[in-house]
Amino acid sequence: ISAWIKPNGSQNGFAGIVTNSEWCAHCDNTIGLIYDYHGNKLWFRWADYGGSWSGNSGMEIPTDEWSYVAMTVKSDSIVLYLNDDRHVTAAGAVPAVDVQSWYIGKGFYSNYFKGNVDEVTLWKRSLSQTEIRELRHQTKTDAMLNADADLIGYYQFNNVYNGQVLNKQ
Repeated sequence: ISAWIKPNGSQNGFAGIVTNSEWCAHCDNTIGLIYDYHGNKLWFRWADYGGSWSGNSGMEIPTDEWSYVAMTVKSDSIVLYLNDDRHVTAAGAVPAVDVQSWYIGKGFYSNYFKGNVDEVTLWKRSLSQTEIRELRHQTKTDAMLNADADLIGYYQFNNVYNGQVLNKQ
């Protein structure tokens, strides 16, 4: 998962950047790149359908300016990125999950992101730190999008039809 975000001021706790569902204390199948419970730091949740991983990166997201955020998941770690900062938030066995749908800006406990979101990418593989840096500084072309079969979603927010943002991928 990666995205450009520009928060309008402070956020509610658990405001969503990109998530797969509504979260609650007893839910065990939620995944998301979100704000922490104070609404100012990058946080994640990764389900294993019987328990969950979650963690606070400690990286404070600036308000009222654009920042690049990303989450990569491997079988042994989860890494969060904020601009040029990298934080390994989990180490150990990370279970694979099957995600059926994604929500942009919808957080847990119905806490929505307040601000702008752009250039959301969803992948079915873990990106390297080099790839994360390249994506941050790269304008995505149709040729680039079509060249990588592991890219499952690209939301640029300038392709809108009847009020819905279209997946450019």
